[in-house]
Parts: sequence; C-alpha cells; structure tokens
Amino acid sequence: MVVSGKALAAGVSARPAAGALPLMKEPGDHQSESQETVLEASRKTTANDSTLPLPKGDYWYYLNSVLNEIAEKFALGAVRRDLGQPVQVASYVICLTCESAGELKTRKVRAMLIQKRLLEALPPECPQFESPHHTTRWETLKQLSAERVRNPHKFLEIEIAI
Repeated sequence: MVVSGKALAAGVSARPAAGALPLMKEPGDHQSESQETVLEASRKTTANDSTLPLPKGDYWYYLNSVLNEIAEKFALGAVRRDLGQPVQVASYVICLTCESAGELKTRKVRAMLIQKRLLEALPPECPQFESPHHTTRWETLKQLSAERVRNPHKFLEIEIAI
C-alpha cells in the first residue's frame, strides 16, 4: 500500500522540531529556502532514482517535518495505545520522491508513506493495475527498496496506531 502525502513543493506547513528547517515561512510569505531546495532537488531526480538528492546532513530535517504532519493525523491512535485500548499498529517508511519515469503526465514532489514490511519484501512480479501508467509506481517501489539499503538516511520510520 502506498499513500502519497501532500506535495512539499505546494507548501506543507509543519510545526518543525527544535532546530528543524521549516517548510514554510510566516503566512503570506513566498517560498521558503527549504521549499526552494526541495524544488531544486526535484528537478534532479531521474528515471533510475526518484529520491530527492538533498544534502545528507539535512535529510532528517525534511523527513521529520513530514513525520510531524503524519503523527498529528494519527495522534488519537497513539493515545489509545498508551491507554491500553485495542489498536492496530504497523510500521511505515517515509521518503521524499519526484517520479520522472514512465507515462507520468505530471511531476510532483511526494512524501511517500509505505508499509515497511511491503518495502522489505516486494513480490517478485508486478501486480495487475487498473491503468498501465500505474506501473511507474511499481518501478518506484523497487527503486526505493534498493535505495533504502544503500542510503538509509533518505528514509524515516514511523509506527502508526489506529
């Protein structure tokens, strides 16, 4: 299962952790330096590597801002889990991509949220899709699986409880 997040280039507003790079300036401001960096990196992705080529030392800050957005959406599940109430829990991996392969009509920055066990054990054969251009996402998943082994700093794990 793949869920595409809000496009960072469109301006996700996150409450960054202390020291994190904000994705947006104050309301009404133009693009922040972080957004410009993300857009510039998105133009450098290739058909063979859809992950954003951001500086290794900065990657965590971008991913953590996305993690904060996701965690906010699932906060109730975390509280229920803490209180011992029944919840379902799964581990996910977050990464930033801009796919440029296949028959894509548009290119956009995505914060992808992928179930960890799926990414670690992709089936060998491509699944059947409703539309042929969805095979691009399959190719991206295969790339991401290999990239996570080569460059784990481009990924962040999150546990989601619902």
